[in-house]
Amino acid sequence: VYDTADMQEYYILGAEGEVYFNTHAKPWATSKNPVGMKGEMKFNSRQHQIVILNGYVNPLKRHLYKENRRIKRIRVSGKSESKGNFSFEEEIEDVVHFHQIDIPARTSEVEIEILEFYEGEKYQDLCVQMFGIPYEDASFTFGTSMTGEELMLLRMDTLWDGGSPE
Repeated sequence: VYDTADMQEYYILGAEGEVYFNTHAKPWATSKNPVGMKGEMKFNSRQHQIVILNGYVNPLKRHLYKENRRIKRIRVSGKSESKGNFSFEEEIEDVVHFHQIDIPARTSEVEIEILEFYEGEKYQDLCVQMFGIPYEDASFTFGTSMTGEELMLLRMDTLWDGGSPE
């Protein structure tokens, strides 16, 4: 189970909509064969979208994005009160981007199954920097673990243009 509250440890939404990145953030990763691997996302409130920041994303270590495996295709499944069970496949473009995936009906949890991945140039680890929910549906605050000199935030839009790192 991936706790969407973890997003506040990695990405902070500024007062004017800018996104800041904690350079100490580590991605979710697995060295096992990821095909068929399933994960569950549970939400405090019913959601209509999920957000995935695919790959190992660190503006100070751009090479790690292509060196590690990344998700290529997933199946999203769940259940909603209004539409019942749903399941659909989604292809994830191989670029550094907050991929927003629409869910057919508001739900309080989804299951994500990895169906296919992009091969890493150097490592066999499949990495996903973040599974989350859209900013308008979440509240982000600085936790006590994010104070002092341990925290280094960088504006994502000033360090990465949203394309594939070179």
